Amino acid sequence: MMLQNTTKMKYLKYSNYWDTYLKKDVSLKSNLLNLNYIHYFNEIPYTRWPFYISWSLFVMIFFFLLSLTRYEWALSLGLLGMGLVAYYTMMWFQEIHIESGVFGKYNRKIRACLAYGFALFIVSEVALFSGFFWTYFDRFFHPIYLLDNSSLPLGIPRLPKGGMSLIATGLLVASGLLLNLAAYILRLGNMYVPHFLTTIALCMGLYFLEIQFYEYRQVLEFNITESVYSSIFYFLTGFHGMHVLVGFIFLCVSYYFLNNRLFYTKERHLSFSLAIFYWHFVDLVWLFLYVSVYIANFSLSA
Repeated sequence: MMLQNTTKMKYLKYSNYWDTYLKKDVSLKSNLLNLNYIHYFNEIPYTRWPFYISWSLFVMIFFFLLSLTRYEWALSLGLLGMGLVAYYTMMWFQEIHIESGVFGKYNRKIRACLAYGFALFIVSEVALFSGFFWTYFDRFFHPIYLLDNSSLPLGIPRLPKGGMSLIATGLLVASGLLLNLAAYILRLGNMYVPHFLTTIALCMGLYFLEIQFYEYRQVLEFNITESVYSSIFYFLTGFHGMHVLVGFIFLCVSYYFLNNRLFYTKERHLSFSLAIFYWHFVDLVWLFLYVSVYIANFSLSA
């Protein structure tokens, strides 16, 4: 409690947080550590981080796409954009946690609204991936390919069902199970075991991204410009990989707050629960993608 009070005083002293907007919706009693909020709704202040995240996402995606067309120099700039996305996202989440954990701005009603809003965001992501899979299956069931006894364009070999892709699938599913266990133990009041389990899950997620990048650079025998199939394959797997990266950053932020044991309690750990929810979403998308793209494709003439 003393650490929270010290952090609150320090933040009020070295920022214009109070003068900008907090004074408008709280009432003071004895001191700055006793804030009573006048209303229950969430008044969102100005924050610069979403704008920074947007342009760094553009840098990351643009130069990663250039690197897929054999521009080797673009890869380093894509990695720079990835680092900027991670940094700006962590700064934004830290600002949100200060509002919630230090100033106590998010009551139960606001936390419920945040959870419902995140669920609607996942619904929009499902609609987005549905459009991509619609494009894929429209090509998959095209009569020309079916009459040729192959779901693949001429000259493109089948993707391996096992090997690295199967290992990547196992890693992603296992990481989701570990995070579920971590959330359950956190609700029991234990902070150390969830910290350890989240560490293992993050390593699995990072290894999944490494496998996917290795597959792009070494295993695949076609590039993004060869056919409709190759374009939608790179788009599906690359877009999913970007979502895995976002989920990885989300979990890294939760890992940081688990590590310093300042904001999370067994009752209040909404951001950790939402990060796990998002991770399960990318798990399910990958399972459907793996079955549709890696397993369901056939070539009877091969």
